[in-house]
Amino acid sequence: MLTAQMVDRIVRFSGDLPVTSVYARVDADPGRREDLQARMSSMLDQIRPLAKNGSLGHQARLSVRDDIARIKAALAEERWKPGGIAIFACSGRDLYEEVALPQGVRDRVMVDAVPYVRPMLTVLDELHRTCVVLVDRAGACVWEVYQDEMRELNNIRGQALRKSSYADGLAEYRVRNKSDELTKRHYRNVAQVLEDLFRPGDFDLLVIGGHDYEVPAFTEFLSPALRSAVAGTFSIDPGAARLAAIRAHADKILARYERDAAQRLVAGLEDRVVAGGLAAAGLGT
Repeated sequence: MLTAQMVDRIVRFSGDLPVTSVYARVDADPGRREDLQARMSSMLDQIRPLAKNGSLGHQARLSVRDDIARIKAALAEERWKPGGIAIFACSGRDLYEEVALPQGVRDRVMVDAVPYVRPMLTVLDELHRTCVVLVDRAGACVWEVYQDEMRELNNIRGQALRKSSYADGLAEYRVRNKSDELTKRHYRNVAQVLEDLFRPGDFDLLVIGGHDYEVPAFTEFLSPALRSAVAGTFSIDPGAARLAAIRAHADKILARYERDAAQRLVAGLEDRVVAGGLAAAGLGT
């Protein structure tokens, strides 16, 4: 799975040996796998002379040669999903990363002192790393959703009274009050966990699920910054919810969020055109 740490390692990589960067489109049709192999083999052939170029040092030539061999071996495994693939390799300095991209990219290959990351960052900048939390009065589970992956980050258990109405009169009031305080303490704890996750800037959106009567109460404990990151909420019983159902709810919310964002962008451009501002409304003749 693509992680912020992986991207950071690629972007910040710097060494004294050349880095091989390869981008390729991966078609959905399995019958076009031979086309992918042919295209990537052709790109690798373009840089093969570098492995024999006397202007490069001996260690650099060996590193490029090993890069080509490793990428060719990976190509033979046919393990990449439809969309795009970016590969960064510097065998002499122990760098080899494959980044699956959610959409196709233009085929290209480059050998340079640093990884060629611009096409990858352009694609990834269009994606949102989302935090999904399922919460109730006594527990919460937190997941990261990014591209096609959903992984659990935290499982939080709070403290709650099993029953809050077994007593009468003043005793009942005290029990209910204690139960409410425990719930508030739990909500604050979950909100703090989310705050810590969002603070480094690794997440863009927040999706919240739970009972209809609990989700609004929980959101009251979120900071203004976290509230502004909420893409939507959904109703589900946390005690009976299956992971597939949680993912389906999150995907539906994110699809709606992306659609609304695109509509707002188009509307903004149209307003600028009407107002005579700088916006592209078509090609002039």
